[in-house]
Amino acid sequence: MRKWLCLVLLSACVPQSTPPPQYGYYGNPNQGYPQQQGYPQQGYPQQHGAPGNDPNAPSPQNGYGQTASNGSTSGEPIAPDVPAPQGLPAEYDQPIGADENVTPVYVATRAQPPGSTVDSVETFYEDLEGDGTWIDDPTHGSVFVPKTPNYQPYTNGRWRNTDYGWMWISGDSFGWATDHYGRWVWSNRWVWVPDLTWGPSWVQWRVGDGWVGWAPLGFSENTYVPDEQWRFVPATQLTNPDLRRVFVRSNWSAYVKGTIRIHRYNRNQKLQWVAGPDDKWLRKHKLGTKHEKTAVNDMGRWDAARVREAQARASARRREAEDNQRRSEEVEHERRIQQERDDAERRRADDQQRRLDAETRQREDDRRKDEEQQRRFQDEQKRQEDERQRRREDERRKDEEERRKLDEERRRLDQSRTEADRRRQEEISKREDELKKKREDDDRKHVEEDKRRNEEEQKRKRDDEDKRKHDEDDRKRADEDRRKKDEEQRKNDDDKRKREDEERRKKDDEDRKKLDEERRKKFDEDKKKEDDDRKRAEEQRKHDDEQRKQDDDRKRDEERKKRDDDDKKRAEEDRHKREDEDRKRADEDKKREEDRKRDDEERRKQDEQRRKDEDEKRKREDEERNRH
Repeated sequence: MRKWLCLVLLSACVPQSTPPPQYGYYGNPNQGYPQQQGYPQQGYPQQHGAPGNDPNAPSPQNGYGQTASNGSTSGEPIAPDVPAPQGLPAEYDQPIGADENVTPVYVATRAQPPGSTVDSVETFYEDLEGDGTWIDDPTHGSVFVPKTPNYQPYTNGRWRNTDYGWMWISGDSFGWATDHYGRWVWSNRWVWVPDLTWGPSWVQWRVGDGWVGWAPLGFSENTYVPDEQWRFVPATQLTNPDLRRVFVRSNWSAYVKGTIRIHRYNRNQKLQWVAGPDDKWLRKHKLGTKHEKTAVNDMGRWDAARVREAQARASARRREAEDNQRRSEEVEHERRIQQERDDAERRRADDQQRRLDAETRQREDDRRKDEEQQRRFQDEQKRQEDERQRRREDERRKDEEERRKLDEERRRLDQSRTEADRRRQEEISKREDELKKKREDDDRKHVEEDKRRNEEEQKRKRDDEDKRKHDEDDRKRADEDRRKKDEEQRKNDDDKRKREDEERRKKDDEDRKKLDEERRKKFDEDKKKEDDDRKRAEEQRKHDDEQRKQDDDRKRDEERKKRDDDDKKRAEEDRHKREDEDRKRADEDKKREEDRKRDDEERRKQDEQRRKDEDEKRKREDEERNRH
């Protein structure tokens, strides 16, 4: 009972492991390669979303077989402690040559690979014939396509750290050639382009914080590789002999974005190979930096016996290889000539289409200009008609307004007499009121001033009393003088106002008579002038319309003549251009024909020389045989 309780408590304290990712591979290695899709493990829920896209999602853990703590190999994957790449942290220590913005890093090495390299491409045609198909690619020529559907290079095998760089030890029967010579290129599937340059592996590397990946290099740094064609494994599993069990099987784009390229190469005199991650990166991820030795055959190189065997096969098939080479050159030459013809025809068609488009645009522009000119002419006519109508309406309103003003003026003159008398009387009353108010204001001010002075004088000393009395007498006399002066001024103003009123009345009567007379004369003159102006405006409008019509007819004739001249000129230029292009094309065809004849003559001379050499060789062999 006590043991049972202990086991229950211990099981409750054990932390639950995170679900494994969608990329453990558990299958028979001899059953080809799995399709490019995720493989959720039995017993675990399938995860969704790429690492690095959802900040709240748990980091995926890789699934792969490893030795358990009790020494046995578990059949279930054990989740490692390496999270998926979430982008490089600021303090990430990049390996040598990992900066994508600088030129590649070249590391000098004295290591000399053993054995010999393949010296003829024909060897690949012969040795790989049973493992796939050779097809003619329009870009790369003859390429090798493996029999295995959805084949992915650098998948069936392992990595080994050597003196020459990271060496790929292939498990494919043709891997000695395709993984160490030539280049794999993506053309909706992987095809191999043969080449005689040897390397430990021709791949491009990507590294991240805890992850490493690789893919075929191609012929340039910018070779296109789909994200799902990259192989990623935890950094600690780079040397695992069974890499297929630890490959990432989904969310490749997240791993591509979360890692960076390595541009690092080994160089030995004129030889240059891909080096891969450096020793500093290996030590950071607890991988050994010791270089392993590799057999010559695993490196894709040949020992002396294999070289002799290859030379014997090459000698037996040299004539066939030369015929294939000559046929390939002829096909390439014909393809190049056909390509040049197609390009010239396409350029000619494009030029003709551009000319047609330009002419169509010109005609369309001319049509739009004519429509715009016609519209402007119609708008101008409409505007002038509206202007004339508005002017006539304004003149009518002006006449009515003038008549209304004259009537109003007559009524106002009639009312002005009584109104002027009333205003004068009101003005006199207003002035008297103002004078009275002014006197009252002066009196109030004097009173206030006296009060203020009295208050000030009370504060003064008694010795100022005489002075105050004297000032009071002066003030009284000044008030008396001011009152007399105001009375005289008021009397003078009344007399003056009466005289001015009388004079104004007489003047108003005279002005009214003169104004009436002037208005009658002006009305008659304005009416006569308006009639003259209307007649002149009508004559000027007729003259302007006639002149505008003549100008428009002349402009249309000039534009029509100009378009005809331009059309003739363009047709003449097109004819000259077509004649020049035809002449140039005839010269090019003649030159290509001469080049072809010269190539055929050289090839014929080479064939004759080769036959002579072979005849001489057979003759010497016969002579040697006869002597023996």
